[in-house]
Amino acid sequence: MLRWNRCAALAALVCTLPARAQTNVLLLLADDLGVDRVGAYAAVPDPGHTPVIDSLAAQGVLFRHAWATPLCSPTRASILTGQYPSRQGVGEPILATSDTHELWPGEVTLPRLLEPVVACELVGKWHLGLNQPTTLAGLGPPLQHPLACGFRSWIGTFVILQAQVIGDGYYDWTEVVDGVQVQSTVYNTTAIVDEALQVVASTPEPWFLDVSFNAPHTPFHKPPPQLHTFDLPPAVADDMPLHQKAAVEAMDTEIGRLLSSMDPQVLAHTLIIFAGDNGTDQHATTPPFLPEHAKGTVYEGGLGVPLIVAGPGVVAGAECEALVSLTDLFATIADVFGVAHPTGIDSVSMLPYFSDPAQPSLRSTMFSEWFDPLGFAPWSERHRAARNEQFKLMRHEVHQNLTEEMYDLQADPFEQRDLLLAPLSPEAAAAYAGLAAAIALPPEPWNMAGLGVAGTVGEPRLLGEGDLLGGTPFLLTVQDARPSAAGILLVGLDWKGTPVAGGVIGPSIAFVIPGLVTDPQGAMQLSGSWPKGVPPGEQFVLQLWLQDDVAVHGFAATNNLVVTTPE
Repeated sequence: MLRWNRCAALAALVCTLPARAQTNVLLLLADDLGVDRVGAYAAVPDPGHTPVIDSLAAQGVLFRHAWATPLCSPTRASILTGQYPSRQGVGEPILATSDTHELWPGEVTLPRLLEPVVACELVGKWHLGLNQPTTLAGLGPPLQHPLACGFRSWIGTFVILQAQVIGDGYYDWTEVVDGVQVQSTVYNTTAIVDEALQVVASTPEPWFLDVSFNAPHTPFHKPPPQLHTFDLPPAVADDMPLHQKAAVEAMDTEIGRLLSSMDPQVLAHTLIIFAGDNGTDQHATTPPFLPEHAKGTVYEGGLGVPLIVAGPGVVAGAECEALVSLTDLFATIADVFGVAHPTGIDSVSMLPYFSDPAQPSLRSTMFSEWFDPLGFAPWSERHRAARNEQFKLMRHEVHQNLTEEMYDLQADPFEQRDLLLAPLSPEAAAAYAGLAAAIALPPEPWNMAGLGVAGTVGEPRLLGEGDLLGGTPFLLTVQDARPSAAGILLVGLDWKGTPVAGGVIGPSIAFVIPGLVTDPQGAMQLSGSWPKGVPPGEQFVLQLWLQDDVAVHGFAATNNLVVTTPE
C-alpha cells in the first residue's frame, strides 16, 4: 500500500535518520533545461553561460546520470510524492482548464510530510492543478491547490507563462498570491527571485523553499540585457537556441543575486539543490543533441537533466556516476531534515552520495515514463524507459501497438544504433532481460486514484490491504467519513473517470454492494478472502458513496481504489 492518511499509520511504515538541526533546503528547479545548457556538464561545444550554476558544481557534487521524466508536470509530481507517474496519475502536462486529473491533495506530499517540523514554501511555477471551480470542493479554491497539497504559502504562476513558442509572456503574466490573481509586468525570472528573497527573510528556520523557475521554458524572448552577455539578433525567430541560452544566463544571473543577497549565516547552513525538470526544448537544441530526441521523448535528450547539490555535509568539486532520479529528491530532502518518510515508494535517498560521491550506485536500474491521458490505466499512449550503467531499453505503446528500442549508452550516448535491429550480444541479451523486468513496473495491488467528494468531515478515504492471492484475506477500510452514514460500494471492471460534484466517479459500474453503514467514528471495515481463479493483471475499480447532507447533492464519496491482481 503506497498511501496513508493518518500520522499513526504513516509512523508504522517509515525509516528514520538523526535530525540535522537548522539545516535549510533550497530547491532551484529550472524548466526545460537539459545537461546541454549547463557549462559544468560540457555536453556540447557551446553550452552557453552559466557561471553561477557552474560555481555550485565546484562547491558541491555534480550528478552525471540524473533522470527526470521528459515533461514538466510529471517530474514535479514525482518530486513531491516520491512516486513514478503511473502511481499518482500525472503522466503528462496538465491543461488546467480542460483536464480532469491533478495531483491529489491527499497524497503524502513532501511539504505535507515535513510540516510542521519544517516550514515549506513555494515560489514560482506550479502546473499540477486544475483551475476549475468544482475541482477542490471541501479543500479550498482551485488557485490554492499548492496550499491544499501542503505548502504554507505560494506565490507564482499556475501553469506556463504563454502557449506560444515566441512571445512576451515573461513580461506580461498572471501571478497568483495564495489564491489571488494579479497581473505583473516584472520580468518573470526577476520576480521569482524577488519573492524568494522575501520568503527567506521572513520564514523561520528550518525551512524548505521550492523555487520553481519558468525559465528557460517557452516563450523564447529577449531577456533584460543586464542579465545576459549575448549579442542577440533583431528577431527571436532568427536564432531561438541563442535566445534560450540568454534566458538560461538570465536565470543564472538571478540565482547569483538570490544567493549573494541571503544572510551569509543562513546560507552557510542551507543545502542547495539545482536541477532541471526535463530535457531541452526541441527548438533550442544544438548538435550533437537532436531535436527529435529532446523534451517530450524518453531519449537521453528528454530525460537527462542537470542535478547539482552543494552545502553543508557535501563534498566540494566532485562528480557522482551513480544512477539517480529526481523522484529521489523526496526521500533525500526528508532525510536531510531527519523526518521519517514512507517505505514502499519509488524514491531512493541520495544522502550517502553527498559525503561519498564515489560509492557504488544505490540503484541498479533507473526508470522513467510519460503517458496520455492523465490519470490511471488504460492509456492510449505510454512511453517508458529503463537503464542500467551501460544499457537502456525503451518501450513505446501507442493505441495498443508496441515497439522497443535498446541502446548501449557507453558506446552510443546519442542513441543512434538500435541494438534490437540485430541479434543481441550475450551481454546485451542479459541486460535486456533485466531491463524488461524493470520497465514493467507492476502496479501496486491497491492504488488510490481520483478525488472523491468532500462531506461533513472532508473527503472520506478508502484503503485496501492484502496480497490478492487466491484464498488469502483482504481488508477494505473507510476513514474520515460521516458517522453512522449509509452507503453503497461501486465496483467496476475498468476505470471510467467521470467528473461529478467536485470529484470523480472512477468505476465503469458493473455492480453495487448496498446496505453499508459507517460506525460512530465515521469508519468502516470490510474483510473477506480473495477469490481463487482471478487472472493475473485483472483490474477492478472500487468507490464508496455515503449519505451526507453537507456534500454536493447529499452524497460524499471516497477516493477511487484501483485493485490489480499480481502477475
